[in-house]
Amino acid sequence: MDWQQLKQYLELGYDFFGRIYVGASSGQQGVAIHPVMRLSTSLALKTMYATDKNRLVVLLPSRLDCAKWLATLCTFQVMKEDYQDSSGVTKFSPGQRLLVNRCVVEFLGEEFSSEYNRWYMWVRCGDSARYRIALDRALAFQPVSTSRPLSSLEAVAKAVNSADRLDNAVDGILRIRTMGNKALFKANTILVSRIGETERFIRGNQINGSSIIDLFLWGKLDVEGNVAIVGPQQIQGNPCCIISADLFGVWNYIHDNPQKSKGIILDGSGSYINSLQVLDGILDERIPVVAVCDLLDTEHLQHLADRGFRVWQWNRKNIVQSGAITETYKVSPFSCLNDSISNYCNQKINVVPCHHPQLNTVVEAALKLSKLISHDEQLNIPHSRLIQLVNNFSRLMRIPEQSWSEHLQQKLQSLRQQFNSHQQWLSDKAVQCIGTIFAGLADLAERPFASDNHKVDRLYNLINETPESNRIAVLVAGTEETELSRQYWETRLSEEKLRNIRFVTLPDLVSSDRSFTPNQVIICG
Repeated sequence: MDWQQLKQYLELGYDFFGRIYVGASSGQQGVAIHPVMRLSTSLALKTMYATDKNRLVVLLPSRLDCAKWLATLCTFQVMKEDYQDSSGVTKFSPGQRLLVNRCVVEFLGEEFSSEYNRWYMWVRCGDSARYRIALDRALAFQPVSTSRPLSSLEAVAKAVNSADRLDNAVDGILRIRTMGNKALFKANTILVSRIGETERFIRGNQINGSSIIDLFLWGKLDVEGNVAIVGPQQIQGNPCCIISADLFGVWNYIHDNPQKSKGIILDGSGSYINSLQVLDGILDERIPVVAVCDLLDTEHLQHLADRGFRVWQWNRKNIVQSGAITETYKVSPFSCLNDSISNYCNQKINVVPCHHPQLNTVVEAALKLSKLISHDEQLNIPHSRLIQLVNNFSRLMRIPEQSWSEHLQQKLQSLRQQFNSHQQWLSDKAVQCIGTIFAGLADLAERPFASDNHKVDRLYNLINETPESNRIAVLVAGTEETELSRQYWETRLSEEKLRNIRFVTLPDLVSSDRSFTPNQVIICG
């Protein structure tokens, strides 16, 4: 199956995608669903409605808000299926008399207007006058058997136009007729993500001019599996999409509400990695699960692979084939996603070797020590702290001051005491590695960059060789280093260079903050 055939297969049956336009505010022109998001949703829906193989990982360069979009879009299909299966949807027959807001009319039929994206009902009034009623108002239609004559056209029009308008974008998107009744639906999807972030997402983004929170009922779970409505509390009903901060609430909910949830969306590895036993219990119930992950989650993907999850990775080839990077999203909710996949597809990696023989010796000894003491659980914590010290030094992007050296020596002394207390149980090779590591780090604390042409000088040359218009992010080890590195480089670089440079941590780099979007990232270590 070639790419076009696969794309057609994935989108078969989901025609509502083409009727959705997304914006971040009411004054913003809506844009179509991003191709990567559209096809990811199709993959998720195929998985959710599969008879078997209903476990999937969607692996993106950066997941951003993709899990939230996926849950929102999947919920539309769940609502559509739920509506079609519902026996409580009222149907009228041509010639049947109806009472609409105290007016008597004769039902003729219904039609959907693509031009206005809404349903209409044709009725006959007095004197055989035909009238088209837009089904976007709070109207009550009740079949009646009465000898009363049909109401006049003027009376019907007045009754219809005096009724309140409904926020009823869902009917236009799904081609269904709920007339704004959000309590009509029973089935749902569950999103395991941060509740506060998701609430801001559904309030801050719009579909077809309506805030996502107003399109259908949203709920949130506590750890006991109890549901609370998100939004206006006077609206009662079963939420179509439920947010849970963890899998414990999900497990308790599905235990008390079997058959309601059609699928569970996991937002990154953080949503499951600390509750794998609970995930196993959920999977035993055969509820479809779709995990939305990115390249920072890959170290945990084996847990999902061991549980039968298939992985769909958005790589350079299929991103290009999908036509995603040809799209232009200047200001839209998909701007960050578009930038992410464009950078991923267009990135170039330049390696600038920075030799540090003494640090190499320390690193090699630390790696060897990891194998030699892997059986000793009591050394896990001090060994992790030792590795962290090595990593922090390897990522250092400045010439440190004297206080830094003193602080490092204090940490080394404390760790050395912890290792010495276990020395009698260690092998000679492990003791030798420990000696090499601490001697090397102590020397590095005294003379961090003893040789010429070290990495700080190489970084200076690299920055000065780039155009001043380049926005550069320099990755540092921790939050404290961002300001300390900034202070150091203020003494070495011109104001023009500094204006387009940020010293950032990894969480800063992968966040969706749009205040600074680098086109070059410098990483050391």
